[in-house]
Amino acid sequence: MLYDPNSKRIKGREHLIEYRKAYQKNKL
Repeated sequence: MLYDPNSKRIKGREHLIEYRKAYQKNKL
């Protein structure tokens, strides 16, 4: 749900940052 190719294509770096934040949150 978080990982959206279209959203990544549009936002790019912002999406990557959000993805990393979500990943760290899930890891904890």
